[in-house]
Amino acid sequence: DSAYSPHTRLCSVHMRFWYRDDAGRERAFEEVHWQYAYRTEEILAILRAAGFAQAATYQAYTLKPPGPLSDRIFYVAQKP
Repeated sequence: DSAYSPHTRLCSVHMRFWYRDDAGRERAFEEVHWQYAYRTEEILAILRAAGFAQAATYQAYTLKPPGPLSDRIFYVAQKP
């Protein structure tokens, strides 16, 4: 389960995992991951500040340009 707050730009992801221990008993554990949503302009500025001259953006797991409904953007950057 996940929840996103546009106000804080934080996404909390609650995960539950099941596994069998060495004795064959089913066990479970939970994790909560927090992700911060950076704006594209922020990421590109960080890349420029780190010395990357070129950067391209893609919709996650594709070579398509990101759009307004893209939930994740991949960045490909080249350092001279």
